[in-house]
Amino acid sequence: MKKTVILISAIIMAVMLFTACGSDDDIQAEDTTTPAEAADAQAPAGDDTATAPAPVDRVPLSLEVSPPARATFATHENGSTFAITDDGTLWAWGYNSWGWLGDGTQSTRWEPVRVMDNVVCITATRGPGEPTIFAIDQNSTLWAWGSGGSIPSEDDRSNRFAPEIVMENVANVFPSYLGARIFVVDNDNVLWGWGSNRNQELEDSDVERIFTPIRFMDNVLAVDVSTMLISVLTTNGEVWSGREIHSLEYVKSNVAYLCTNRTSDREANFITQTGEFSRDFEDEIFVGVRSLASGKHSVTRATFVLTVDDQLYGFGSVDHWLGEAYAPQNRGRRPLHIMDSVDSIILSAPDCGGLAHPMFIDTNGILFIYGEGLNLAQPLAVMENVVTAFTSSPSDVRNAVDPERQSYFAITRDGTLWAWGHAANGRLGNGTNEWTEHPVAILENMMMP
Repeated sequence: MKKTVILISAIIMAVMLFTACGSDDDIQAEDTTTPAEAADAQAPAGDDTATAPAPVDRVPLSLEVSPPARATFATHENGSTFAITDDGTLWAWGYNSWGWLGDGTQSTRWEPVRVMDNVVCITATRGPGEPTIFAIDQNSTLWAWGSGGSIPSEDDRSNRFAPEIVMENVANVFPSYLGARIFVVDNDNVLWGWGSNRNQELEDSDVERIFTPIRFMDNVLAVDVSTMLISVLTTNGEVWSGREIHSLEYVKSNVAYLCTNRTSDREANFITQTGEFSRDFEDEIFVGVRSLASGKHSVTRATFVLTVDDQLYGFGSVDHWLGEAYAPQNRGRRPLHIMDSVDSIILSAPDCGGLAHPMFIDTNGILFIYGEGLNLAQPLAVMENVVTAFTSSPSDVRNAVDPERQSYFAITRDGTLWAWGHAANGRLGNGTNEWTEHPVAILENMMMP
């Protein structure tokens, strides 16, 4: 409790004293910047109405089926962090045991170091343990380093200290939890994969592990393997799902977007081409939706949807994500209105079931942080001119439930990457392992997601 009180006081002082950015032409990282206008804005309070009206009168949308955006920033629970600048340079910093950063060493890096050129996408396997890092370059070549367990090679399972080529002609990569299975969609929309086959997830055989990429399906846009459930979105807007890739069952047609960042085994969320939100493969329950995010915190689940008129709603146990100001009676399938004028949702929670820290960016670019771990009665306005943000927690339960162990990152409109919070093992990239109250500029000219 003492740590939490200290943390809240520090955050409030930081908001009062710190400006996330000045003009678009002059961003300074020093503490002498002018006070942030976002800190003085009235943060929206929680809406405890149990039956907030669904936007049923909206004109149906016409959305095109689309794959998920490729990531330009990645961080792992162990403290390794990666970012791509707009010239295609991949930078890495933080904890580097067993070569996770890909710079050819095992040295922890307190500031960004150059890893590769001509990179367009970066992702890392989730969960505690040794991560494998994947990068796609401008020639559609897939590279990998870090833990050798998720790199396709029958002869060499050792860790890699520098990037090595895995596949050509790759459009996107989808690692499963702990990197047990890796799925790849190539530029011809063919789905490939390799990894654990202990329960016949990849092929109906007694082979326990697939060491080389095998071809599964054609006409694939996206894959959700964030849980044990495998869900596939095809180019014609169909969703197929199941526990084994070779025996998927048809679920839904006319789907535009498949959520690929779930942490719940029991949900597969997607948006139809007319903007309808579907959950648990049931009938449409919400319309006019343009974005969604779903996650699991401890044993509670919540889904957040963003409508075409910038209204943010929540389903499920949102009080465990947003704090006691959000009434527990709102749990379930009835929508709970959370905020107006929201541009994007950033949802993140540690895989071990620690603190949940949803973040939302409003239409003016102000970043709001929620979180039951912060004991906030309403969202906290942290920065302005924000395009996107990220949060990271340690992989062990004892530290993940400590608010002082959370790390935060944000990219502002001028392309600057900022970081603050927990800095152990150099995970912030600001040259220290001390808790950082004020957002500090880490890199300029970030590649926008």
